[in-house]
Amino acid sequence: MLEKGNYRARASGFGLGFSNNKGTPMASIEFTVSDGESTGDTITANLYFTENTEERNIKTLRLMGWGGTDVGDIQLDDLPNEVLLVVEEEEYNGRLWPRVKWINDPNRSGLQLGRQMTPSERANWSSQLRGVALKFAAGKPENHAPGPKRPAQPSVGKQAPSATPPSTEETHDQDYLNDDVMPF
Repeated sequence: MLEKGNYRARASGFGLGFSNNKGTPMASIEFTVSDGESTGDTITANLYFTENTEERNIKTLRLMGWGGTDVGDIQLDDLPNEVLLVVEEEEYNGRLWPRVKWINDPNRSGLQLGRQMTPSERANWSSQLRGVALKFAAGKPENHAPGPKRPAQPSVGKQAPSATPPSTEETHDQDYLNDDVMPF
C-alpha cells in the first residue's frame, strides 16, 4: 500500500462507469508506480464527471496522452504518458487509506514563475549576464558596475497602511535589495 507522497506512474487499467451512490459518470484509472522503492505498486484514481470537474478531468486525460474528442471511446492504449500522482491519506471507516489527490505533469516544476522563459529568451538573457558572471568567477566582484538606482525604501512605521494588500506580483516587483544589508 502506498504511503503519502508523490509517485511517477502510468495507467495500467481504465474503465468508464457510474458511481454507486449518485450514479455520477466516472472514469476509474488504475496506476502502476514506475520508479523508486514503490515500483510496481498500484493505486486507483476515480475521476467523477460533474459540471464542476469535467474540464479538470479532461485536462487530466490529455496529460495522460489522450488526444481524442469522444470520451466514450477512450481505451487504456490512449493513456500512455507517465504522470506524477500526489497521494494523500484519507480516513474511511476509522482507517487511513491512500488516495490519489492530484494527477500532475511529472515535468512541471514546483517553482512559481509568472511565465517560463522560452529557449531563445533564456539564451538572450544568459548572454546579457555572462560578463557579470565571468567577473565573479574570476574572483573580482568588486569590478561589478553598480546597477541602476533603486527607489528609496520607506522608513519603518511611516507608510500609511493600505486598505487592501498588494498582490504577490506587486510585492515582488517592489522587493529591492539593500546592498549594504544582505539577508544571507
